Amino acid sequence: MRLVQNISSNVTSSRTGSPAAVEASQTLTVTPRNVGAPPVDMPYMEPYLTAEDDPRNHTEEHLGLWYNISREEFKRIFHPFSLNIEYNQLCETFNETSFMIRRPALSVMKYLKQLNLSSMTPPRFMFYGAQGTGKTCSIAHVVHFLSRENFVILQVPWVDRWLKQFLKKPAEILPSAKNPQVWDHTTDASDWLKFFSTQNNEMLKKLQLKSFDQYQFSTRENFPAGSDITKIVELGISRPRLAAQVVVAITLEMKKHASQGNCKVAVVLDGINSAFTEESIYKIDHVDFYTKETWKYIPAQSFTLVQAFTNMLEKDWTNGVIIGSIDYCCRKDKDKSTYNPRYILGQEGWEALDPFVPVPVPEYSPEEFESAFAYLASKHWIQKHEALTPDGRALIAALSERNPDYLLRICAPL
Repeated sequence: MRLVQNISSNVTSSRTGSPAAVEASQTLTVTPRNVGAPPVDMPYMEPYLTAEDDPRNHTEEHLGLWYNISREEFKRIFHPFSLNIEYNQLCETFNETSFMIRRPALSVMKYLKQLNLSSMTPPRFMFYGAQGTGKTCSIAHVVHFLSRENFVILQVPWVDRWLKQFLKKPAEILPSAKNPQVWDHTTDASDWLKFFSTQNNEMLKKLQLKSFDQYQFSTRENFPAGSDITKIVELGISRPRLAAQVVVAITLEMKKHASQGNCKVAVVLDGINSAFTEESIYKIDHVDFYTKETWKYIPAQSFTLVQAFTNMLEKDWTNGVIIGSIDYCCRKDKDKSTYNPRYILGQEGWEALDPFVPVPVPEYSPEEFESAFAYLASKHWIQKHEALTPDGRALIAALSERNPDYLLRICAPL
């Protein structure tokens, strides 16, 4: 009963303190949070780990196991928004980044190994499922695989952030110089180019890609055909006002290089259905508040960055792959009682992605739940003795419904 009351009152709380040091023994003596109290004997749960840290070698034998990715590789491959804030904080607290090997990501990687991408238009794999089941972590696992497979990756960690970020300054959204009816993200476009350069640094140095077309970004900034792609990227990083147009140029060039067989390209869009929403937080035709007139929101397709990446969904290129997630939390104009891809995408999104392979991401299986629970317990993220008993684990499984996100929230105060 005490455990039930604790969970019920703290189900949404979180913890940011450092975990106690872990020693591999059957019983550990840890210092409770209230300093000065006598030590408490707490059973130790061995985490379900695998030493195989190369996603190319993961098989069904590794299902339910955790593998580590080095912090250096993680910082190079992933953007700070590639994972949700809570998971990033957890990784920093544990001083390691680990992913559970689950069937959704494993199935996509298995298909990619069997496909001849050079002879077909990019296949589309879309993760979908209830909120908090692990769609973003599945994408992260696949991105790690794509990086090891020497793909040039064009990843948008969270599409919705471009459309509904409430902390933007007015100067960060400006009418495009090429088309006043279209809007450019300045800071976001420049940040994405930095991420693209960092994520693909080794591949870009190795490939030495040159531009197929000439680009005139301004009266002074002109790049003839045959220019180094990295030089064009550097322009966008240093000139945020031109960054959105540079992103368009990079996406077009990557399609051509992939089709020519110069490289393999992976387009990764987490929350891809945001690109087809009719609402963003940005408003035009400003009116006085007291007139009670309705604001006119800028639709997603009126942004240069969104247009650049939806253009990558066209079937006019080869030697690539498109990975994404369909998440109902990205569309406030849709009922959130269902996560059916057809409903969330809408007619426009469905037609843009069709055909695609839907990849369901369910809640943890009983075996995966035990693995996740043991991992948290091994890091002393769960410290209450009652929670570590069989009855305690069964109660937490029932309360969380084995949902990965709910599990972390429930275990935070334990």
